[in-house]
Amino acid sequence: MNVDMRTIEDVSRELSIWENRVNFALSVSEIGVWEWKAATGDLIWNSSMLKLFGLDSQTYMTSDHLDLLVHPADLPAVKAAFKNTVECDAKFEVAFRIKYQGGWRRIVKRGAVHCDAAGKNASIIGVAFKDDNYYLDIPNAAALLAAKELIASAALKATELVASAALKATELVASSHI
Repeated sequence: MNVDMRTIEDVSRELSIWENRVNFALSVSEIGVWEWKAATGDLIWNSSMLKLFGLDSQTYMTSDHLDLLVHPADLPAVKAAFKNTVECDAKFEVAFRIKYQGGWRRIVKRGAVHCDAAGKNASIIGVAFKDDNYYLDIPNAAALLAAKELIASAALKATELVASAALKATELVASSHI
């Protein structure tokens, strides 16, 4: 069999270029890629995933390590989501809070079951991203958003009143010098 090595080199170069593009896009969009190995519980995370969780790029992740990062109130839902996603190609999604820079960050993980040639659940593979709108999921979110708008409106009105009072004071001072 005669194989054109230049073609293999070209394909390899093109794959490398695409890999760099994908990694760049994931990094700037703050989307991490992950895989959970069903047999071992090991997690394979790319560098964007580690960064999303505020972890060093050399961190080795396991399910036990992830459990330590997840908010205690969210941990049962995270564990149940992994346990209940077993059928080939079944979709997976879970949202939870993690410890992050002295506070909490909400993360959404989405993926699907990847089965081996025998049709057994080999892993779940997916992406994760931060959820900047997590406050919408908390109880009384509508009331909290209304309160936030009311405070902003009151602050604007207070600024207008102070500006009006300052203008009147300036006019009084100016008229008293006539």
